[in-house]
Amino acid sequence: MRIGLKMGKNGANRYETSGWIPVLLVWALVLNGFHSPLLAWSFQGAAAMGSGILPENSPETQAVEARWTLVPRINGRVSGSMITISDAFEITDNDLSADKSRERGSEIGNIILTTAPSPGTERRIDPSLVYYRLRLSGIQASSVKWVNGARTITLLSGSRVVDDSRIRAAVSGYLKKTLGNMDYEADFTVPARNMVIPDCDYEIKVEALQDSAVDINRVRVLIVDLDGNTLSTLMLRVSLAIFKEVLIASRTIEAGEDLGSGNLEIRRTRVLVWKDEYINDFSAVEGMVAGKRIGAGTAVSRDMFRQPLLVRANSDVTVVSRFGGVTISLRAKAMDSGSVDENVRVLNSESRKMFTARVTGRDTVEVR
Repeated sequence: MRIGLKMGKNGANRYETSGWIPVLLVWALVLNGFHSPLLAWSFQGAAAMGSGILPENSPETQAVEARWTLVPRINGRVSGSMITISDAFEITDNDLSADKSRERGSEIGNIILTTAPSPGTERRIDPSLVYYRLRLSGIQASSVKWVNGARTITLLSGSRVVDDSRIRAAVSGYLKKTLGNMDYEADFTVPARNMVIPDCDYEIKVEALQDSAVDINRVRVLIVDLDGNTLSTLMLRVSLAIFKEVLIASRTIEAGEDLGSGNLEIRRTRVLVWKDEYINDFSAVEGMVAGKRIGAGTAVSRDMFRQPLLVRANSDVTVVSRFGGVTISLRAKAMDSGSVDENVRVLNSESRKMFTARVTGRDTVEVR
């Protein structure tokens, strides 16, 4: 059987059906305190569910049974931009004495299925789409059987609310597993709203939205059933601070100033998670100078210091050349500044020739 929707000649959207039209007997559970009805619908073996919202702070709700019969419309019309259940089905209430049941049945008809087709086009109502849309409400079919020639859905016992403490524990466990032995502090808040899922066993999965394992500021929380189907999702912002025992400038150190124990101390401090060049050993900066101004309280990293300049631009230097056992030296002018083992340009003042030499000591370079 197929249910389709076409635009009629008078401009109104019209449903068309072909094949055998069954009467669909639907069992649903309406939960006390729900603002929207809960519906289960069976069509070609696919179950669908309606929408419902649990009141806050109500992890458990008593179920009340009601029954409706849904019959596909042969020439259903839709006047708006969306197709609802009442556009596609005749809804009859089998518990006519229950005013609340009739009210819920009316609300079922307002559940949106999909968008209406454009003029001259056809739109199919896919049972799997209906199942997906309505399942988000937290109702799940547990069985499908034939009763007096009609297919009947038996629902699970309603919905449940995911405990916030379980979400917090899952996120905390994920951070601990991901960050390992890192010294860190994490702060996040689970929104004050209920995550309603079908009343079934579930597990919570957490994943970061960044490529870096330690650069975490947003995570996705997935509530999945035991078959791996996603029941609900939640995005959380995480304020993550990574701490290390590193060298800290105990006072402001100017560029070019020698680094030493008098200027530095080892202290636990917050560091940038993407930077892995912090120093925790005084020997690593021995004989080094600040490459730039380092403010008091700043964690020292390798890009902040350098070896001292042994040769300065426009200064006279001694050029040493070794050929076999013979050593020749002459005076020249350095055109660049450089530290030990760096190459600088040197100008021979007499021949006016420029060449490159390696810095080996204070005002000394070597040509090989």
